[in-house]
Amino acid sequence: MDERRIDFGGRSFLISGVEKEDWGWIKDGIAESMIKSIPESYQVDPIKVRERAILEVGKLWDNPTVRNELLIAKTEEGERAGALWIVVLPFQYTGEMRGWILQLYVSKQFRGIGLGKALLRLAEEWTREEGLEMIGLNVGTGNIEAMALYGSSGYQIEGYNMGKTLRTSGDLDEQ
Repeated sequence: MDERRIDFGGRSFLISGVEKEDWGWIKDGIAESMIKSIPESYQVDPIKVRERAILEVGKLWDNPTVRNELLIAKTEEGERAGALWIVVLPFQYTGEMRGWILQLYVSKQFRGIGLGKALLRLAEEWTREEGLEMIGLNVGTGNIEAMALYGSSGYQIEGYNMGKTLRTSGDLDEQ
């Protein structure tokens, strides 16, 4: 996607590709989103989540066979405000190719002003430019802010991930 400027709420943001110096910020934002998406009952180590986020980014970002784009939104002063990572992948149930929002992150100080919705619109535009008619995303139930954003933008629940903690054989012997 070409560099572009978006204006809303009396502010201007420059949307462009990620530069080398942006990577640390991007990884921290991805890790924050991942941590928010993990159910509260899980005990997570934020450092391990960040390491996993870095591995996941690398798997797709460095894969030349996967069409994807990682964008960053900055203020006119150069302050990092948001990030959007979009990819073309098949839908797990039907195999149809669709755009997938792998990551949409907005810094705390820029939340609630419309930047998230603007980045969603960019993702939808990118998906149409890729010749696709559907876009999807995954969000954890613990990420209430993101779920509200996506729901208010017309995204609908298509499925649920479910899990269960199993007791070890030692726990079963105690019953």
